[in-house]
Amino acid sequence: MKQLTDHPGPTVALPMKNGYRIVRCSDIVRCEAAGNYTKFFLASGQEFSVCLRLKQVEEMLPEAVFCRVHRSHLVNLEWVEMWVRGEGNFLEMADGAMAPVARLKTRKLKTQLQLRKVPDN
Repeated sequence: MKQLTDHPGPTVALPMKNGYRIVRCSDIVRCEAAGNYTKFFLASGQEFSVCLRLKQVEEMLPEAVFCRVHRSHLVNLEWVEMWVRGEGNFLEMADGAMAPVARLKTRKLKTQLQLRKVPDN
């Protein structure tokens, strides 16, 4: 599993009841819609919700790293372990969670994963 690093990298400020929670984008494994809230799942195992719709969260995060794979799921492509295809399409994440992939999102996901491929030497 990926470890926290000393290099902070890009961050996002998420509105909380009494201020903002500053989170490194690289620490976000995935986000899941819950009505008018979005639940965040971090690499450290922490989970928390913010009063933002998933669409708003998607607009705040870097598009090169995050992909909306389902109406209720946004994933950090750096944390994807496996794409399981069969009766349903799912992404197995590094935290063990399975994120569904909507049929209409497969082309975009393939494109984003292709860009992340390591070139052959």
